[in-house]
Amino acid sequence: MELTVDEISIIVAVCGVIFGFYLSKHLKFKRKLTGDNMTKVGEISNILIYPIKSCGPIICENNALCSARGLQYKGFSDRQYMIIDEKGQLQSQREHPSLALVECTIENGILYVSAPRMDKLKFPPISNKNQHEDREITLWEMIGTARSVGTEVDKWFQNYLYGNSHNELSEKLIHVMQISSHRKSSDCPWGNFGQLARKHDVVAFQDYSPYHLVNEATISDLQRHLHPRDAPILSHRNFRPNIVVSAGAAYIEDNWSTIQLGVNNVILRLMTPTPRCRQTTVDPDNGVFYKKINPLQTLRNYRINPAINPGSPIFGLNMGLEGKEDYISIGDAIYFIHR
Repeated sequence: MELTVDEISIIVAVCGVIFGFYLSKHLKFKRKLTGDNMTKVGEISNILIYPIKSCGPIICENNALCSARGLQYKGFSDRQYMIIDEKGQLQSQREHPSLALVECTIENGILYVSAPRMDKLKFPPISNKNQHEDREITLWEMIGTARSVGTEVDKWFQNYLYGNSHNELSEKLIHVMQISSHRKSSDCPWGNFGQLARKHDVVAFQDYSPYHLVNEATISDLQRHLHPRDAPILSHRNFRPNIVVSAGAAYIEDNWSTIQLGVNNVILRLMTPTPRCRQTTVDPDNGVFYKKINPLQTLRNYRINPAINPGSPIFGLNMGLEGKEDYISIGDAIYFIHR
């Protein structure tokens, strides 16, 4: 049977469609394999955890684990401990700027803290339920459970913050709590932050997200906005991030919805830009509020986004883990993933 010209044209057209479909699939797959859907945007310049919320950081020199709950390093997690008063309220640098001078170190798997005028303190090993009972604890209306670290640690921080003038009935009584069950980011009450979180986004005593990222170039741009010109030099320490990046242009991170870190292909996704608070006005070198400058007010002049927070300027990124847990190191490349 002979085919007509029209029938041959139809067959050729169908074959062309099928070939084009498989070619596009092949090219798309090849694009994924070769990384053509990614652009290198910078490198990791610093990685930090803050074992005790509002106290000093520990620099993670290499092999920091990116988990769904945030960074982990040498057996400790970011914001694993929190200081509260007798009423259960968070005690932070907003109330006690001198907490910026509390240094944390990890030695042979043990956490130590030190501060001016204080003896070095060894934290007890991670407690279990047989030693200390869990209690419900709320931070920013996000509920978790925590347990006391112990009276020796409580007294150390109480003496550091208030001296020896307190008594056991004082409302200034201090407790240091260790997280035992994590809080859900989806419970966050701020605007639509809870809706932007996913079910697996959980935190210890981080404010909202497992990860916080800032860009060195963005900090340098803020420095140029400060007056007077001989203002103290700002650094990432004013913003307490987990991941500091060297990414060239200031505020380029505003455009990052998803990034890949390092050779282990750790993927972080944007949850929200980070609203800033009074803690940015603490001088981390001296443990007092700045007198000559106000970084928070300066940011309000040009970094307010009413859709996110009408009163708090945005600076940096709140991020969550997407996919597998794995390790990152200082110097790892950062890639923006085009989607």
